[in-house]
Amino acid sequence: MELRSWNVIHNPDIDIVLSDDFHPFVEELRKNGTIPAISLGIVRLEDGSKRPIVHYESWGDRTEDRDPATSDTLFLLASGSKAFAAAALGILMDDFARSDNFVPLPPKVTQFNWETKVVDILPAAVGWSLQDEWTTRTANLHDILAHVSGLPGHDLSHRLEDSAEDVVRRQKHLRLAYELREKWWYCSQMYNLTEYIVSHYSDMSYPEFVTQRILVPLSMSSSTYFPSAAASTGLLAHTHTDTGRRIPPLVGEAEGERFATYASGLITSAKEMTSWLAMLLNEGVDPVSGKTVVPLDVYREVTTARSVVYSGRPSEDSYGSPIVGYGHGWEQWIYYGIDIISHAGGIPGTTTITAFSPTRNIGVVILTNASSKDTQVTTILKRVLDEVLGLPTLPASPASHKPVSASAPALLACNAVGNALSLPIASYTGTYSAPGYPSITLVSPALTSSDTSSVLADFAPFDGPDWPTHSLYGALSSVMSTHVRLQHLSGDTFVFHPTILFPNGYGRDTSAFETGVIYVKGTAEFVVDETKGKVVGFGMMVYKDAVEVRRRRRGEEVQECADAWFVKVS
Repeated sequence: MELRSWNVIHNPDIDIVLSDDFHPFVEELRKNGTIPAISLGIVRLEDGSKRPIVHYESWGDRTEDRDPATSDTLFLLASGSKAFAAAALGILMDDFARSDNFVPLPPKVTQFNWETKVVDILPAAVGWSLQDEWTTRTANLHDILAHVSGLPGHDLSHRLEDSAEDVVRRQKHLRLAYELREKWWYCSQMYNLTEYIVSHYSDMSYPEFVTQRILVPLSMSSSTYFPSAAASTGLLAHTHTDTGRRIPPLVGEAEGERFATYASGLITSAKEMTSWLAMLLNEGVDPVSGKTVVPLDVYREVTTARSVVYSGRPSEDSYGSPIVGYGHGWEQWIYYGIDIISHAGGIPGTTTITAFSPTRNIGVVILTNASSKDTQVTTILKRVLDEVLGLPTLPASPASHKPVSASAPALLACNAVGNALSLPIASYTGTYSAPGYPSITLVSPALTSSDTSSVLADFAPFDGPDWPTHSLYGALSSVMSTHVRLQHLSGDTFVFHPTILFPNGYGRDTSAFETGVIYVKGTAEFVVDETKGKVVGFGMMVYKDAVEVRRRRRGEEVQECADAWFVKVS
C-alpha cells in the first residue's frame, strides 16, 4: 500500500482531498475484482504558477513475489498510448510547418496537416488502399484518427511479427463495414498507419520520436516501449488474466518497436503519467520547465471531438453520459455537466484509463495489471471525480464488486441443439486462406496424424481426453490469439472462438489455462458444394454489425457478408 500527496495550499479549485473511505473502497473493489495491483495518480495545477499538485495511491502487489505496487510501478498503458501517437503526428506536422524537417513530402502534398489525404501522404511504394475507391481517394488524417474510415478492427489479421508497414500494406485486403464518415468504428490499425507516417517522415523509429519529443521533455525517464528496458528497472508489474492467472506481456521484445501503438504501446507509471496530464492541463506546455511539448493548435485538434461514439440514453457503456465523442486518441464525455477527456486501455494483462478535465483542473490516471477490468477502473475514476470535485457520490455498480470466477472459459455444448453437419466432420478439416489473414489449418481429434498432433496437444488439457465429437481446432497466431476452437452450433455453422492457450501454465503456476478476448468471438459459417460433396470455405463472422451491413448491401451469401472469407486450399 502506498499513499503519497504533496499539497500545502487549501483551495477548492486545486485541492486533492479524498475521504477516509476512499482507500478501503478501492481495496475492496480490487480484491473482489481479482486485480493484483492498482496504481492511481491525480494532478491539478496551482493557480498562477501552474505548479503541479499531485497525489498518488497504490494497492496490491506488482509481482508474484508480493512486491508492493507503488507510484513508480510500470504498467502497460494499452490504448491510452493512442493519445501519444496523435500528439506525435501533430508535432511532426508542426515541424513541417516550420520547415524543420529532413524528409521531403511527396510532390503532390503541398501542405502536411490533418486534412492531408492518407493516400497522398503515404509513399506510393506502400501501395495503400481500402476496398472502396472513393474512401481511398478521400480519407484524410482526421478520418483515420477519429475512427470513421469504415474499417472495423480486424484484430485477428494482425500478426505479432508485423511491422507498421506490414499492417498498412495489408489494409487493402480487409473488408470495410461502413462508408467513409458514416459511423464511428474503433480500428486500432489506423494508429499503426499513424505510427508509420511518424517514423517515415521523421527518419527515426516511432519509439525514438516519441521518446525525444514527448517523454524526455516531460522527464518520463522510466517510460518505454520496450519490455526488456522496463523489466531491467525491477519495477515492471506482472500481467494477469481477469481471473488472476499470470500471463506474459502481450508484446515481446522483438516486437516492441513494431507493436508500439496497436496494443500494449507505452509502458509507464502513475507518477510519470501525471507529468503527461499536467502538460495537457496546461494546454501543451510543461508547467515545470515552461517549454511547449505539444503545440497549442495540435493540442486543440487532438482533444476536439470529430466523431460521435454514442448518443442516446446514458448507459454504463457511455460512462453514464448522453453523448460520447472521439477526437484523436481521446474520447469526450460529460459527467455531472463537466467535460471529461479520456481514453481507456484494455488488452490481455492490463486495463487502464487516463482522463482529464481542463475546465475543472484535474487529471487522473488509473493503471491495473489485469484484463477486462473496465467497470472497476471507471468506478474508481468517478469516485475520484466525485470526491475531489465535490460531486454527489453514487453507489458503485454491483458489477464492480462481483468476484470473478477462476474457472476456464466455458465450452458450448456441441450438438446439443440444431441441425447436423452436411458432411462428415473430416470434410471440414484442412487449410483455409483469406486475404489479409493468417492461414488456418483446422484439425479434428477424430483424425490424428503428425500434422495435427501439436495443435491437439495444446488443446488436450482443456478439451481432452473426451474430445467433443464435432469440434475443430487450429493454430491462429495473432495479437489476440494463439489458437482457435470451432464448436459445432447448427447445420454448417460453428462457434468461432479465438483463444490464448497456456497448456503448461505461466509463472509459478504450471497448471494449464486459457484466456482470450470476448469481443472477437463469433461464428464460422461453412459453405458446402453439395454436388461435389466437399467444403468450399467458411465465412468468419466476428463483427455482427458489420456483417449485417454487408448483408443489406451485398446480399445474404456468406462469401459476401463475412468479415473474412476463408477458401479451403487443401
